Amino acid sequence: MKTTLTAIAFFSIIFAASGTHADSTSVPELDRYKAIYKQQLTKLANKTKYQRLHIPQYHIKELRKLEAEYQASGDLRSLLAVRTERERFIGDPRIDHIEPVEYPAKLRELQISYIKNYRIIKAKRKQNAENMRNKYTQALQRLQKKLTQQGKIDQALAVMKEIESIQEQDTSLNSSPSELADTADHSDFSCFNESHTGSDDRDNNNPPEPALKQYFQQDPL
Repeated sequence: MKTTLTAIAFFSIIFAASGTHADSTSVPELDRYKAIYKQQLTKLANKTKYQRLHIPQYHIKELRKLEAEYQASGDLRSLLAVRTERERFIGDPRIDHIEPVEYPAKLRELQISYIKNYRIIKAKRKQNAENMRNKYTQALQRLQKKLTQQGKIDQALAVMKEIESIQEQDTSLNSSPSELADTADHSDFSCFNESHTGSDDRDNNNPPEPALKQYFQQDPL
């Protein structure tokens, strides 16, 4: 009986010690920051997904309108040029495969406008992701400083490790919604607590051309 009690006491001490160590390295604020960061990256990814599916779809709609316009005016040559480009575009909407035509002029304008707008989407996506990463890093640096001042060195080291990880990797837009946790408002990290308006599933209300959707699923922006 005495041996059993001694063993229980021994393991209780080990358990308590391990629990104390876990508590010392657990950083609830860091966990919240990570969750908020992932949440915002996912919102950005969803917005980009919507744009990359629907701006090409809008371009197809404009091509159809132009085709109808040439039909109404009896301009067969221009109608056939627009139809050929529309069918080509649905099969391969990559901007580097679009060669602006000389004639008709309205078709050329549509092609150049699409290329310009698509490049703007890519540039904004990259800039927004970079801004988000910079704000996240700044928030982590403030947290690391605060924990260091409080003498919580193990926790500060955990934050420093996350900072180094973020600085070494490229910003990812493929965060999975299943990985996200509910996040509470936090004054030090309020830059990520943006309200989200609209639905991320807006493309379900107006599905793109099947061939177009399949292409963008295989070849992300």
